[in-house]
Amino acid sequence: MLLAIDIGNTSINLGLFKQDELIDKWKVCSSAYRDLFKGREKRDIEAIIICSVVPSLCQKIEKSLNEELNIRPLVVGKNISVVLPNLYQQPKQVGQDRLVNSLAAAEIYGFPVIVIDFGTAITFDFVSKNREYLGGIIVPGIKLSVDALSQKAALLPTIKLVSSQTPEDLLGRNTVQSMLAGAAYGFGSLCDAIIKKMREKYGRDILTVGTGGDISFIRSYCSQINKIDEELSLKGLWLIYRQKIEKK
Repeated sequence: MLLAIDIGNTSINLGLFKQDELIDKWKVCSSAYRDLFKGREKRDIEAIIICSVVPSLCQKIEKSLNEELNIRPLVVGKNISVVLPNLYQQPKQVGQDRLVNSLAAAEIYGFPVIVIDFGTAITFDFVSKNREYLGGIIVPGIKLSVDALSQKAALLPTIKLVSSQTPEDLLGRNTVQSMLAGAAYGFGSLCDAIIKKMREKYGRDILTVGTGGDISFIRSYCSQINKIDEELSLKGLWLIYRQKIEKK
């Protein structure tokens, strides 16, 4: 079986694939990287592929997995590549997670395609009708923005962004509800406006795929997103690994 690992600034997403089927998935905080498996069975793991936006943490996890399972992980951008033409002015500046998501969206949903990842940052990425990665947009993430607001404004509390805690109305009637409304309607409107501008420039019928840790909170407030795929990055890692195997 293949273990796919997506290392982010806030959390680590893991998925276990048996052939082309995702049979298990789980998430741990990035600070808890020493306990990736949480009691799960790991004896049937035959290969590991990692995508990371935190180089120092990736090195620690690589070493730990190699020692624990005697498997040398494949790291995207290091010893395995995303097979997608990258038209960034400086291609190495593109986060490997963005390329993995772009490849997955193009392969699964077709292209041209817009991918929006609601993580620590919100990224908008575009794959053209020629299956080329053209570039994207980076916006501070929802949680990052709300946390910064709480830290910089003495009278504003810290709030949690979960799908079960959403604004009761457009206008908040207390501080928490006002902050939730700002996060939901503010970022939802931002998301929709950017998608519309991208469609005006690149094609009005372009499919948009949403993913990332905060997608469950924001999904109901983004009318321009066509598909939700919370496992997009894991599926992308599987596709990259499969491409490598097929080349042998």
